[in-house]
Amino acid sequence: MEQIPHRLNNIDYYSRRIYHITMTTEGRRPLLGTVTGNPALPTDDPGAPCTQPSPLGSEVLSCLFSIEHFYPQARLLAWQLMPDHLHFVLFITDDTDSHLGQIIKGFKLGCNRAYRRLFPSPSVQEAAIPSQPPQPQQQPPRRPTTEERKHGQLWATSYYETPLSGKNQLERMIAYVHDNPRRLLLKRQRRDLFTPYPLHAAGIAFSAVGDAAILSQLQPSPPSPHRAAVQLSTHLYAADIDREVARFLTIARQGTLLISPFISPAEKAVMEALIAEGLSYVRLDGNGFGPYYKPSARDCDLVTAGRLLILTPWEPRPHLHRADFMALNAMAAQLAADEG
Repeated sequence: MEQIPHRLNNIDYYSRRIYHITMTTEGRRPLLGTVTGNPALPTDDPGAPCTQPSPLGSEVLSCLFSIEHFYPQARLLAWQLMPDHLHFVLFITDDTDSHLGQIIKGFKLGCNRAYRRLFPSPSVQEAAIPSQPPQPQQQPPRRPTTEERKHGQLWATSYYETPLSGKNQLERMIAYVHDNPRRLLLKRQRRDLFTPYPLHAAGIAFSAVGDAAILSQLQPSPPSPHRAAVQLSTHLYAADIDREVARFLTIARQGTLLISPFISPAEKAVMEALIAEGLSYVRLDGNGFGPYYKPSARDCDLVTAGRLLILTPWEPRPHLHRADFMALNAMAAQLAADEG
């Protein structure tokens, strides 16, 4: 039997576990379908955002649904097909002899068979049938490009899995998976807001997502400052957190722009209060914006509404350390001290 190495430390890929899995097409080719709908409509409306599968996308879904047939311990909890990738939440209900990688490999093999059938090599030509009666003139089907036929493989070599634990985490992930079409349509409608762009402020070079006007659109009432950094200890008691939230919320209501990476529980409580009140804020993001940056559903809504500006000072980083968090707090203080 082929040996499939563990992908993450301390994870038994043969045991009972729930995974969120993301797979992308080779070269991020949009072969699987088309996203349509109105992102302003509720999910139960017929015109709500969804992905209309292509013939290949329909075959991919058939292969996905068949996983449960080949692996009785596997149960599909949620899925979402996108033009160039696929999300699904897979529950391995009991210990199994099959490594997660073997399950994914079997799924890939089925998809690749469909892919090669629908996107044949240019050397494979269908012979004409002389006895066939003339057919009405039709638009010839688009021939697959060389890039689309690359290697005869539909999926990129690697895939991404996130082990899930806890009911709340599972519910959030299922909501995230289902919300993908809506977020994509929002990003397409407001490319000016969701395409990262360079922004210089307080002598710092950032990459930004959102409306830069947030930095200067508020006119605070005296004696509130124009901007304020939210930096609160991780060791505050509940009563202290409530007091700090009330203090920052008071000046934010008066027009002060709050800036922070919102790392500690107290800082996050301030951010939640700002969101609940419909107030604008700036968040420093330490993770960076990769080429396929995907904001969360809430970030999408806040950016679209012009209430959130996200700034990152560096390229994507896989891991953040205490020094990074301290640097972000220092930048927030520098932005707050700058009057623009």
